[in-house]
Amino acid sequence: MECRKILTCERADIKIDTALKDKHIDFTDRWIISRFQSSLKELTEAFDKFEVNNASKIVYSYVWNDFCDWFVELSKQRLYHGSEEVKSAVLTRAVSLYEEMLKLVHPFMPFITEEIWQLLDERKRGESISISLFPKLDEKLIDKNAELEILFVQEVVTAIRNIRGEMNLAPSKLINVFLKTDKVTEEQALYMKSLVRIDKLELTPICPNRKRALLQ
Repeated sequence: MECRKILTCERADIKIDTALKDKHIDFTDRWIISRFQSSLKELTEAFDKFEVNNASKIVYSYVWNDFCDWFVELSKQRLYHGSEEVKSAVLTRAVSLYEEMLKLVHPFMPFITEEIWQLLDERKRGESISISLFPKLDEKLIDKNAELEILFVQEVVTAIRNIRGEMNLAPSKLINVFLKTDKVTEEQALYMKSLVRIDKLELTPICPNRKRALLQ
């Protein structure tokens, strides 16, 4: 499971420093924080309506799709190539988010989440995840722009991976990518190159006539 890589990094030489938790934040951090808050909001609404099955699906989607599948992969860029301070900030923030995520999972998987929670930090006698503070909803942290920026990266990366599979190209092989789009930020391009081993990324704007045709 990708989430185990967080614990692997924690056991490595990267330092956890709570003073850096809110430092060196980029759009991938804003996205995962936004997804956490959006999921927390949906989860609260599901619990209020006693929709336990729906609540479990909301938690599963955040844990597996957002955090373990995408966020951990996105974090590798800075964990492997950032400065020591950036690495520390990224890992500290990831572990903090991981701990909060465990609290969402706890009602559905109480024993394993308790075991992992105890291992994340030194706990006092009698401390338990079951009596720890449950995450509080802060809708100001829901960032739809960051979510759209990551959605675009996810769609491009998924499409490239599908094409690689269809053409039997090894995942390790560097490729050139020609992308028709009006705008890609430097951050988006950096993560695309990292996730799918892009050597050259060439951007071609969508022509105005094409845009009008799409809108008709």
